[in-house]
Amino acid sequence: IPELELDGRNWKDYWTSLLKAAAMKGWLGILSGQELSDETLRWEGKDAQVKMLLYQTVPIPLVLKFRRLKTSHEMFNYLATTF
Repeated sequence: IPELELDGRNWKDYWTSLLKAAAMKGWLGILSGQELSDETLRWEGKDAQVKMLLYQTVPIPLVLKFRRLKTSHEMFNYLATTF
């Protein structure tokens, strides 16, 4: 996954790569905000993994803008609406 440029100019490439990686890990439901009804603890663990993926691939100035959001879904939506 390429690191997202601070100005978002590579958003389409980043978005595509992130979604492919999330799909391979079974995390698409996490990014879309779907919570598994009987598996909340597993969902929270996967959500934490997706957050780490975002933290590792987004520049720190952008991370500082969304780090207080609760879920990786909210963080991803912040990026999607920004770029």
